[in-house]
Amino acid sequence: MRIVKILLLVLHILTGVLLTLLLAGLFRQSSKDRYFNQARKWWLGRVCRLLSIQITVTGKPADTTVLYVANHISWLDIPILASVVNPVFLSKAEIRDWPLIGWLADKAGTLFIHRGNRDSALAVNQMMQESLSRGKQQPGAESR
Repeated sequence: MRIVKILLLVLHILTGVLLTLLLAGLFRQSSKDRYFNQARKWWLGRVCRLLSIQITVTGKPADTTVLYVANHISWLDIPILASVVNPVFLSKAEIRDWPLIGWLADKAGTLFIHRGNRDSALAVNQMMQESLSRGKQQPGAESR
């Protein structure tokens, strides 16, 4: 049974790569596009189900632009959070260089910061402010 779950997870990862190639590559959709977000949310929710993670949401995620601050405990927090809301993640810059994961994170709109680099922190701060401002200006915009 465990081997079947691993094979299903590997197939699902390949599905995610294919979806990203189609949406971000062929159709040139950005991580802010509604269809891209729906596909990402579905894909990450399926990752949680394949790993037998049961998610319980108390309350309702905000309908407006929100800044969520979460110091995650493990990599599992990423699919859990992103299967419930459409976040823009902030990650250490080294992740961008990881094979496959870095590419997927980049295409998903992750912001990357060089730890200990003041200029990098200022640039990311500016990008976050712009993202939050864009969300406030667009009535009915999805939370990012």
